[in-house]
Amino acid sequence: MNATVVEESEQTLVSISEDIVTENVEQFKRLIDKLLDKRSDVPLVLDLAKIDYLCSAGVGIIASAHRQLKSAQTELIIKNPSERVARLFMVTRLDTVLRILSRDSSREGTR
Repeated sequence: MNATVVEESEQTLVSISEDIVTENVEQFKRLIDKLLDKRSDVPLVLDLAKIDYLCSAGVGIIASAHRQLKSAQTELIIKNPSERVARLFMVTRLDTVLRILSRDSSREGTR
């Protein structure tokens, strides 16, 4: 799993640079779990600008991370999803619970 993690004082930014598919979804899960164990008190920002595909297990990991962060009084933010990934969030209705900062900043999901 190719990802860059930047831990800032007010958030943790994770830039994913390869599609999340069956072959690497366990690595994605381990990365998210590790970050949540370490810093669940600040927002987790997933920058998905470089991915075009997100498997269903990846969607589940994101939904689970959202629930965990929400219970810790913070949030998971999706940043720059491709049109295909943004459509997946719409179909699964995750766009109604996640904060999504799209490439076109005029389209922002609700929480």
